[in-house]
Amino acid sequence: MTLVEYNPFEEIRFSERFEEIISEQCWLYISELKRLLECESDEMIQSAFTRALRTMLILDIPVRYHIKEIYRTEDEGVCVDYRLSSLAIYLTIINTEPVNPIIARAQLYFVTP
Repeated sequence: MTLVEYNPFEEIRFSERFEEIISEQCWLYISELKRLLECESDEMIQSAFTRALRTMLILDIPVRYHIKEIYRTEDEGVCVDYRLSSLAIYLTIINTEPVNPIIARAQLYFVTP
């Protein structure tokens, strides 16, 4: 019997939610993306997000159409989150350090036909 490694990203990839995530009208919160990718720290996703933002700025892509700063409440109080367009999601994922198989598979997803 072969054991198959559980990969939540594969589940996301083939779900309607993931199709919605990568569609042009989709918005995903960066906090949700961090959870889906199982990033080890806020700094890891923030670093990738900063590189994605820098890419948009260098290419003169209007950031306001792809990243929306929002405020939401949590147990600790009010926190800042960001809603990302499909382009911002893509740029953030490819700029994330591939420290686990989920991130690596997510990056591979965008380069495979």
